Amino acid sequence: MRQLSARDRRIVYLRFYEERSQGEIGEAVGLSQAQVSRVLNRILKDIRNVLGGELPVA
Repeated sequence: MRQLSARDRRIVYLRFYEERSQGEIGEAVGLSQAQVSRVLNRILKDIRNVLGGELPVA
């Protein structure tokens, strides 16, 4: 998590700790819902790479 930018950490926090929707996250950080979706996909891909492989999707 420390390797993520402050914005990316905030997006992860809002999505997974506060369980906000992508639209709500977008409003909070100044991005569109589509941009939030792309950022979240990139973040999850980066986390999987750091952990060394694919994680099962819950």
